[in-house]
Amino acid sequence: MIHYRDKKYEFHSMLLILNRIINYINWMDLIRRYFDIKEKVLRNLGYTIGEKGIEHALMDGHHRRRPRACGLTVHTGVGCPIGCLYCYIYDMGFPSGFKRYPLNVDELLYAVISNPYFVPGREGTLLAMGSVTEPFIPKARELTFTFISRMRELVNNPVQISTKYILDTDDIKALYDLDPELSILVSIVAYGSSSVLEPSAPPVEKRIGFLLNLAREGFYPSLFLRPIIPGITDHEFMDITSELVGRDIGIVLGGLRITLRIINNLSRVMDVDMIKSRISSKIDNRQKYIDLSDLKSNIKRRLLDMGFNVYPAACSANIISHKLGCRICKWGPCGDLDNISDPNYSAIKELAQFMNIDDYIDIHIHRGGITLVTNRSIFRDKLEIYRNILKTIYKIPVYLKK
Repeated sequence: MIHYRDKKYEFHSMLLILNRIINYINWMDLIRRYFDIKEKVLRNLGYTIGEKGIEHALMDGHHRRRPRACGLTVHTGVGCPIGCLYCYIYDMGFPSGFKRYPLNVDELLYAVISNPYFVPGREGTLLAMGSVTEPFIPKARELTFTFISRMRELVNNPVQISTKYILDTDDIKALYDLDPELSILVSIVAYGSSSVLEPSAPPVEKRIGFLLNLAREGFYPSLFLRPIIPGITDHEFMDITSELVGRDIGIVLGGLRITLRIINNLSRVMDVDMIKSRISSKIDNRQKYIDLSDLKSNIKRRLLDMGFNVYPAACSANIISHKLGCRICKWGPCGDLDNISDPNYSAIKELAQFMNIDDYIDIHIHRGGITLVTNRSIFRDKLEIYRNILKTIYKIPVYLKK
């Protein structure tokens, strides 16, 4: 005969077992997404590219660098022939012409996916294309399209493109077939002044038409007001956006970096005092971010009044386009917060054990995110990789504390 107390004990035992199974599944999902999927994909790519291709990929910068706020930047080329007067890439040593990236598409995929900071999957690492080149320039277009297609096929991470170039309707439809959730930012910073600031870029009217065509074909694109140039963008943004009112198009507000070269370039076509007045330190060859918070607030307020969805950063548009949610930074939360998984202590702990760092950290989950307290010396790179995995998967802040 089983007494009530025994039944109660049996019930609680079953709950404990069930809880352990759930935690184990969560843990395995965390590890599977980071390790097992990567291992399988890389093994198949390795067969394709061979030892020489693997060697090229592992020596490439895509394999090593940490993701930026917008995600992991991916380059299908380097340099840009457009030569916009405000562009910072030339101060970084990139050429004024275009050079196709030296890796083929499978080598590039191998370099990206093998990056220790890269988390595969739809809720994984955001990818951003267009930071140091023009990804839709004719010489880069085929590699860009193929990368987008293969990335979605292999691991389905969210991809974003920033561009000034125009695609025709056939290319837009082909791109939609490859990735209907692709986040596309079309850069426009001026209307009447565009011809002097970016004389080699496609005309503003055509870029506006491109945005409308993207929305018409099913994408959720965004106008990229970046950089906001004091005295120009804040005066001309209404002209830029007038044709976009009522369309399913978002708007991203971007910042401005300046160097002495950029200031000298801009001084040939405009009064730069409004820019220089926002800088307290000496202007030299180092990039400096300009405080545009007042201009951004004013522009945002007026755009919201016009009915636009306005996003504080490029990654916000990527999150929205892929119907995800994120509350990592102070600019959020962004997107659908119901799509953010709650952090699971057992899963997080088991991942630390799997990476052999559990003896070095204490894990604290709280309302504001996750705090990792290091209780003794630990390899910083390994801790940063662990932190990045958690931040990427759970889309919440992960703090380090000694």
